[in-house]
Amino acid sequence: MKKILTLLFLILLLSHVKASHYSGGNITYQWIGPTANDFYVELSLYYDCSSPLWADNSILIDVKSTCGMNYQFYLYANLSNLLEITPLCTSQMNQSECQGGALPGRYYIKYEGYIEIDSTCASWTISHSTCCYNDVTNINGAYAEDFYYNTTFNTSEAQFNKSPEYDSVNYFYTC
Repeated sequence: MKKILTLLFLILLLSHVKASHYSGGNITYQWIGPTANDFYVELSLYYDCSSPLWADNSILIDVKSTCGMNYQFYLYANLSNLLEITPLCTSQMNQSECQGGALPGRYYIKYEGYIEIDSTCASWTISHSTCCYNDVTNINGAYAEDFYYNTTFNTSEAQFNKSPEYDSVNYFYTC
């Protein structure tokens, strides 16, 4: 019995648990040409600094068509240039969780890359799923649920095809 408990303890000790604690995100795309199937893709993720940062410099996205063609592509981020978008007053920024303080903090991480898809299919979906929500007080167990982001587009209208873009990131916080 001791051997079984010891083995179980070692398995639990050595297992690797990943929790990202993202608080939001979005996918955008833009046709870059010269053919109808060349696109630039961005995945923007907003990270809650209340837990240690777990982020890779590359992330996998799924690209699927309605006619059954499926691809996976990597998007890349420069993690040495994380952008803190903490919604605090200027005098409180050094007290954010991203800086080791106790006030709420957020990072913005941008993954980007180029994809080339088959031109015989017209309708496409780009998606990414990641674990986990940050703790949400009004949804029980939300921290164990995955985020799922997607966007759809049609290559038959490829020239100048692009998704909406956000001019700014807004978080509400009062001083």
